[in-house]
This record gives sequence, structure tokens and C-alpha cells, in this order.
Amino acid sequence: MANLKKMDYSVLKESPKELKFIKLISPFNWLKGSVPLTFKPYKNYLITGEPYCLSTWAILLINRMIGKKTYLWSHGWYGNEGKIKAGIKKVFFCLSHKVFLYGHYAESLMRNEGIDAKKLSVVYNSLHYSKQKSLRENLSYSDIYQKHFNNSKQTIIYIGRVEGRKRLDIVIQALHLAKTTNQVLFNFCIVGDGSDIIYLKQLVKDLNLNAEVWFYGACYEEEKIAELIFNAALCVSPGEIGLAAIHALSFGTPVITHKDFTNQGPEFEAIQEGITGSYFEKGNIDSLLETLSEWLRKHPVKTNDIALNCFKIIDEKYNPEIQVKILKDTIESSSN
Repeated sequence: MANLKKMDYSVLKESPKELKFIKLISPFNWLKGSVPLTFKPYKNYLITGEPYCLSTWAILLINRMIGKKTYLWSHGWYGNEGKIKAGIKKVFFCLSHKVFLYGHYAESLMRNEGIDAKKLSVVYNSLHYSKQKSLRENLSYSDIYQKHFNNSKQTIIYIGRVEGRKRLDIVIQALHLAKTTNQVLFNFCIVGDGSDIIYLKQLVKDLNLNAEVWFYGACYEEEKIAELIFNAALCVSPGEIGLAAIHALSFGTPVITHKDFTNQGPEFEAIQEGITGSYFEKGNIDSLLETLSEWLRKHPVKTNDIALNCFKIIDEKYNPEIQVKILKDTIESSSN
């Protein structure tokens, strides 16, 4: 995390002060410098809603006492919370004026926990929408995969960190199963790098799939990423999905991931069954292959309508313009 690029502070009217992360007894932490801000002449505070951050609890309590409003921006509920964690979370979120959430799944879970629906607002998530929208307007199909694989089979892409929890091994095993049982065949392009790369390359070699799997490597050029995603039939994320779903849909490619929503990122909601992607049983190779095969049989060619469906969900929900509007409308209506 230390290598993350900071935002350009010059775009701000005033130079900000940085908070210092202090690790306490696991899993608790404190953001040094955040609590004194409650005594600044502000009426509304928008902060990240992490229950393990004790300074956030302090801000919530102080603002409650002095009549200021605190808005939390959080994942909210996952659905796998035990009784103690659920109880702590409920108190935490109820101390806020409102909670901004990434998805409706968490909103529904929180309402079921007895949290007032009026306190909850879904704000979605986004990437570099303006640049990606500009790129997609000039996208056209290329022969990038035909040239590499030397075949005309449809290609499935994965983009992200190559780690064990992403379960790319089951995609490779599903491809091997398809090949040995004469089912729908496809190519698999892995864009990314990480701790699992050596294991996966050996697995591909052991299963004699070198001709069907392309370890493209890490790529940070959005123009090249756009070409790779757009020309793929599907994007697959067999482990949890996150912003990779938004990335794929932004460039017109449907997404396949697992249906255990308690262990998913909130961006899974952008996947509309049969429209912008599909779901399979978590960790199940047969289910994954069946889901992939069904989609590829039904859509032997990725049509413009499929791409337009993907663009539509991004344009309607998963972009910063929508997020800013929701944030402003919610805070302004609460201030009246």
C-alpha cells in the first residue's frame, strides 16, 4: 500500500493535512489527526465507515453530541457477520446520520437488521469513466487473439492480481475438461501478475494447455486494456469480483463470477443474469464450465447489443457523475 500514488493536491483550494494510520491491537486502528476536525466550522462530515477504526467511533459520538451530521461511506453488510460483529456494526451505523453504500445487496441486509431504510443510500462505485468512455467510442474489433492463438475460438479474459484467492486454477481446469470431453472450446487470456503465476504456468504445462492459455502479464496502458477486454467474449473472475467487473463492462464485455454473494465485492450487482454476464456455483469446476459453455453457445459472436447492455449499466449507475449527484442530493436534502 505504501507505493500507491497520491492524488494531486494542487487541484484543491487548500493544501490538505495527511492523517496518520496507527495500528492498535488487531484488528483495531486509529487515524491520528481526524478527531480534532470535528471542532472545525463544518456542518457535514463524509468519512469512510470502517467499524474497526476507533477514531471514527469518536467522530460519530462527538458529532452526535454537538449537533453535526456524519455520513459514512462503507461496504456495510456482507451477510457473513456473526452475532457479535453484527451487533457492533448495527450500533456503529446507527450513530451516523446516513450511510452511503456500494450496492443494494448490503442495503437489503441492513434493512433486515432493523436499520432505518431512510438512513441508507446506494452510491455504487466507479473507475476512470471519462477516459474509458472516450476510448470505447473508438473501439473496433481486432485480430489480437486470432494472431496470438492462431485459431478462431472465442477468448475469455481475466484481468487483475494473479493470486490464489482469485481461483484462476479452476478456469484452467474447466478449459482442460472442455477439451477432453469435446465441449465448447475457448482460449484464456490472463492479464496481470502475482504470487500464483508460477503455479498456474506449471498447471497449464501439466494439462498441455500452452496453446490455449496466454499469460499476457501486467498491463497498465488503458488503450491496450480496452483492446484486450473489448475483443474478448467474456471476462471471468472465479474468485470474488470487484472493480474488475466495472472495468470489463466499461469496455463492452460481460462478466462471469460465483454466486456466493456473502463473499463477493459489491460490484457483482452490475452483473445482470443473461444480460451483462452470469453466475456459477463457487469453486465448482463443472458449474463454471457449464456457465461458460452456455453463454458461448448462446452467443457464438459478441454482438453490438451485448456490448451496449454492458455500457448501459455503467452509464446509468457505475460512474462518478452519478455518484457525485447522489452524494450532493442526499447531503443537500438532509441539510434542509
